Amino acid sequence: MAAAGGTVLDPANADNRYRIALDGPMRSRVTARAFTMIANWDLGGAQAKLTYGHRYFRSSDSYDSDNSSLAVVNVFDQRLQDRLDTLEVQLTATKGPADLLLGGFAYDNSIYASQSSTFGAGAGAFYNRLSGGVAPASAYPAGAGDTLQTFGQTGRGISIFTHDVIRLAPGLKATLGLRWLTEDKQGSGTLYTDGVADSFGMALPTRCKAPVPTPARAFCPANPIGGQFSDSHWTYALGLSYEPVAGTLLYFNHTTGYKAGGINAAKDARGPTTVNPALVNGTFAPETVRSFEIGAKTRAFDRRLTLAITAFLMDFDNFQFQTRDQTTLSTQVQTAATVRSKGVEVELSLNPAKGLTLGGNAAYILARYGTATADPTLAGQRLGNSPEWTLQPFVTYKHAVGTKWEGWLNLNARYVSDYIANVTLLAGNRQAPYALVNGSLTLEHRNGLSVAIFANNLFNQYYATLRTQAPLQANTFVGFPGEPRMFGVTVRKAF
Repeated sequence: MAAAGGTVLDPANADNRYRIALDGPMRSRVTARAFTMIANWDLGGAQAKLTYGHRYFRSSDSYDSDNSSLAVVNVFDQRLQDRLDTLEVQLTATKGPADLLLGGFAYDNSIYASQSSTFGAGAGAFYNRLSGGVAPASAYPAGAGDTLQTFGQTGRGISIFTHDVIRLAPGLKATLGLRWLTEDKQGSGTLYTDGVADSFGMALPTRCKAPVPTPARAFCPANPIGGQFSDSHWTYALGLSYEPVAGTLLYFNHTTGYKAGGINAAKDARGPTTVNPALVNGTFAPETVRSFEIGAKTRAFDRRLTLAITAFLMDFDNFQFQTRDQTTLSTQVQTAATVRSKGVEVELSLNPAKGLTLGGNAAYILARYGTATADPTLAGQRLGNSPEWTLQPFVTYKHAVGTKWEGWLNLNARYVSDYIANVTLLAGNRQAPYALVNGSLTLEHRNGLSVAIFANNLFNQYYATLRTQAPLQANTFVGFPGEPRMFGVTVRKAF
């Protein structure tokens, strides 16, 4: 990138941690609206509730897709429209020792997306150097590329569910839940390369064929993407809780879960239309999970001590995650065969003196991919964005200030162990362990006026919420940092 004239910021220089080098349009516009209507009826021995929701979202974005100061690739007028209508009906009743719930849910959704990804003025020089001089700069003229991509999808679904709590004996309760769902999604898209609709047998641009090496074959014709996803599925929940003495609860839960499959709206990365004239099936499989949880909660010393301990195990099939192809610059949902997540969580709260509360929570979680994965580099590895250890202590002190004011002092911290800040698990994406400290001081008057001074990330700890390989640049990574130190004042008044 630097050899082609682009600016490369040295990450070793702390002044560069919150700087970016971009060239190209950076515009964004969002329109959103939503409303909800709720109706309740008392049917005597039962209660009914109906909820209707409508949401509409529209956005338009233009941005520098290569994340550099060199004009290689720009995205213009990336549009998204998303409409969602939902309807839910619930009927609840108490019959003897049972609290019963029966419900139904339906949704109707439509999505339309389009964008133009084209070469900038610096693309020719960049790809010429990337290919070792094999690819001529003239094969990447400004304005050429994926001149138009469109994708539309409609989806409808219905589910029927029940969730019941039955008192079996004093202090002993059972929970039974069951859900059936069915849904259908249909989607299709069109692709235009250099202003020409992609079609089987079309002539490939010079940049998309030998002797140009694969990394320099950018924005090549691809098979149109589309497909249909239809599925029906049952899930259930079983639970048992027991209160042996007042203030102590023991519980066990076993549940199954379901995340719907769908259709990838991104350009296919498997090759040009000369490979296969058929429409590419862009569907991905649904994700399912089986989970087990056992735990205990207790309060002691006149509720001055609260303790909760939970252990869990979750087994995922067809675990869904997003990947980004750095040559086609497309994002797609992929699935791993299996993932297992297991761990222990502990929560503690202690009130040793009037107004003083000490506490926190600690979690040890080990989440790993199974041995059979579509990407062999993931097999047996820890999931990205999944630290093994998370610790969150806090202290709060509350005290009267005069006769009309009350004050709160709050300090809290969050520590996480190292993790890979992306699903790709590349070594350059590793985030070292870090700790954040936050604090606030609040004064509240009995008339409802409150003033608070707060500080987040008090010691200005640098960390990345996401790291990913830079588009079109091997062994170069882009980091998305968390918020730096921030101070502020909030004023509230209750009327």
